[in-house]
Amino acid sequence: MTTSFEIINVEELSTAQILEVINTAFGRDESAAWYRWKHREGPWGGSIGVAAVDRSGPIGVRLLLPWQLRLGEATFRCHRATEAATVPRAQGRGVFTALNRWMMEEVRSELIFSTPNMNSRGGYLKLGWREIARVPHRWERAVMPRGTAVVTPTPPNTLRTDWDAVALQWRSDPRSGLTYYAAADDDAVLYYRTMQRRGVRVAAPMGSLGDPARLAQLWREMLARTRARLVLRPATQPAPQPPPRPAVQRGESLVLGWNSGAGALPLGDSGLTRFVPWTAADIEGVI
Repeated sequence: MTTSFEIINVEELSTAQILEVINTAFGRDESAAWYRWKHREGPWGGSIGVAAVDRSGPIGVRLLLPWQLRLGEATFRCHRATEAATVPRAQGRGVFTALNRWMMEEVRSELIFSTPNMNSRGGYLKLGWREIARVPHRWERAVMPRGTAVVTPTPPNTLRTDWDAVALQWRSDPRSGLTYYAAADDDAVLYYRTMQRRGVRVAAPMGSLGDPARLAQLWREMLARTRARLVLRPATQPAPQPPPRPAVQRGESLVLGWNSGAGALPLGDSGLTRFVPWTAADIEGVI
């Protein structure tokens, strides 16, 4: 027998109650510090959202993280759908659908997008979302670049996240749960993290800003400092010249999006496919 529930503003719950739903639903152990970082101190504002509550308490939450896109000199306020959490005892009662219908009916945004796992894909598509992209990950041999094509500036006519120094500093905050390092000088900064895969050192660049020539030098410093043998990054990012071999594409990130058809953002087929190149700052799993 299905028990009824009501939808309320997530602000009516305490941080502890929200975290209990998220951690119970996903088997995680997120802290209040993590919640403040992600949902209260974002560079484009604090998150909004709703919760589902029954007679026994909160059973689901849906949070929307404000996001800013840039196209040329124009910026667009969007939202990134995160933390669609339903506790196990409420599975199969339509909580996910109810929370997402609220989001689609009430939020006035140029675009709502999400990077969910494949298990959630069907639920989004049934509600009218569209698949924007599948971003493959590229494992490439770590080589010292000969030129300045390690990090190519995004063309001004390309729709992309409006990353700046403040936003990237927020993105690399240790409260995210991952440890990032910065190679930086007065003209550029490169954020990255490191990992081990089968005993092999891997460098994973996350985001960068600044002069391409300086970024190439910072890339060299990153490889020397980490002694990495492999580099992991989205396959939408250009490879150093000459391209390293081998370069293997393995795994991908799914990107889904939805909007009501209103607004100035070009969201036809051509507009959506121009939301490139996806960087690790856009798609890495901690967001």
